[in-house]
Amino acid sequence: MILKQTIISVTDKSGLNCIKVFQLYGGFWRKFTKLGFYVKGSCKQIKPKNYKNDNVVRKKFFKKGHIARALLTRQSYNIHRKDGCTLKLKDNTSITIKKKKIPLSKYILGPGLIDLRRKKFLSLFHYKF
Repeated sequence: MILKQTIISVTDKSGLNCIKVFQLYGGFWRKFTKLGFYVKGSCKQIKPKNYKNDNVVRKKFFKKGHIARALLTRQSYNIHRKDGCTLKLKDNTSITIKKKKIPLSKYILGPGLIDLRRKKFLSLFHYKF
C-alpha cells in the first residue's frame, strides 16, 4: 500500500534515486494504491553523473524537485495471489515513465513481478517471479 507522502526508490537507470509521492492515479477519492498503478511524485535524491561507473548516456538530467511519473513495480506490503501464496518484498520501488507509458530508460534493476501484466514492461526485466 502506497499512500501520499511515501518515499519510493527508483530501480531504473534514469538518474533518480528516490521519489516522494504526492498524487495517486485512478480515482479522486483514492487513499492508497497498489502494485501496477501509476503515481506522480517529486525527486528527492539524484544519482551523480558517474554513479558507480555507469556507462549509460542519460538524455535527460533531473534536478531536485523535478516532477516525474512512475509505475509501481514492487511493494513491501503483502501481495496475495489467487493460488493462495503470499509475497512480501523488501522495499517499495518504481520505474520512471514518459507520458505515453514508455519507460524512460532501457535498463531496469532487480526482479519483476508477473502481476504487472504489462508485456512492454515485463520484457525489460531479466527475472520474473
